[in-house]
Amino acid sequence: MAMGGSNWYHWTAVRMGPAVAPMYLPIALALMNPAPGYMGVDQVMYEADFTRLGPFAAVWFVNW
Repeated sequence: MAMGGSNWYHWTAVRMGPAVAPMYLPIALALMNPAPGYMGVDQVMYEADFTRLGPFAAVWFVNW
């Protein structure tokens, strides 16, 4: 999935989130962020970042 935030002005790929791996990421999304550190987000986005930088749009790929 790719997602972009209205206040983040940036798009990133999502590796996995809490619904997929709650034991590893109970409160965060693992990202493949091409601009680590941009607006305080590295390769993990926490709920506070999501709230601060959203709302978000997402594109979910179902076929290549």
